Amino acid sequence: MARKKRVTSDVLSSMQMLHTQGVKVSMIAKVLGFSNWTVYQGLNADWDFDTYRTRQRAHFDKQAKQVKSNGVTLDNSGTVTFSNGDGDTSTAGTLTVGASSDMLNRQLGVLADKLTSIAGGIVEMNRNLGQLVSLFEHIDDE
Repeated sequence: MARKKRVTSDVLSSMQMLHTQGVKVSMIAKVLGFSNWTVYQGLNADWDFDTYRTRQRAHFDKQAKQVKSNGVTLDNSGTVTFSNGDGDTSTAGTLTVGASSDMLNRQLGVLADKLTSIAGGIVEMNRNLGQLVSLFEHIDDE
């Protein structure tokens, strides 16, 4: 399995040197084996490793909080709970063995609607991220 590359102060120095020489962000990323986003984050941190690391930690902490607050949980009693990150939760109900098929179908329908809503949000986030990447690539080409 390939080892994951890590950004170090030497890597940022290399990125800075290449960028100063006029090499495009996309080429720096390709040559060093990082994403364009990683190179842009180095640039946004003024190539300072401590600043880069602080910003990365803040970014990933924020992402982790969003994942925890936007979730679906299933407890031991069979209750499915959804949260949207705004403190709003709704319970799809308790799925119990021996329940009527109508009740299970209603509960599964609610579950399917919530999961569809979550999937739609993920699709929207991916679309927005794609637009951001496109914007950065456009800026890089100028």
